[in-house]
Amino acid sequence: MDHYIKQFRDGRPSHDRLTVLSASRESLHGRIKAWSKGAQGALGLEPPEAVEEEVDLEEDLAEVALPQHGPELMCLGLPSALSSEAVLEAGMVSHAVSELKLRIGHAYDLLSSVRMSVRKRAALIQEKDWNARGTKDNLQSQEAIRTAHSHTVFLADSYNANLKKIEHLAASLPVAMQGPDTTPPQALRVIDTRKDLQLPSLKAA
Repeated sequence: MDHYIKQFRDGRPSHDRLTVLSASRESLHGRIKAWSKGAQGALGLEPPEAVEEEVDLEEDLAEVALPQHGPELMCLGLPSALSSEAVLEAGMVSHAVSELKLRIGHAYDLLSSVRMSVRKRAALIQEKDWNARGTKDNLQSQEAIRTAHSHTVFLADSYNANLKKIEHLAASLPVAMQGPDTTPPQALRVIDTRKDLQLPSLKAA
């Protein structure tokens, strides 16, 4: 489906492409509704907002943009949003394992992004010390440094939120499903944004 969405955004799509995209969206909508129906009884979840409006191909052609309504905007609860008891009761342990592994991989990606962002801020500080001359240059450099730090904090907060999900999922698994692949790596630790991102001497690596 992503392939057709990319074509849809890159240029004026043909009617055939829109037909395939519409069919893919309808299929996705059906799968989400089926998931929701099964989850409501077992977990007491609210169903995602129903999408009753059919896709208007001619309207899409005119706007050359994704519809404002459809399965792309529907909410779907993941095992990490449920209690351990609910995961077991709904038979979603295998789903929890899959989400856990994905989140562990995502944690390493986020951690790498945090480190890169810290290096960028260090480089900006170094550049300011070397090249900034006058009030205007200093103000511009300080703004760039503040922006870089804010982005670093955002990435660190995202990493910490993901890490909480990892810990919750790992604790939700029965003993039989626990193992090296489902145990949070010791290298993944909470980032203290007040201390861990404030290095005493930042240098670009």
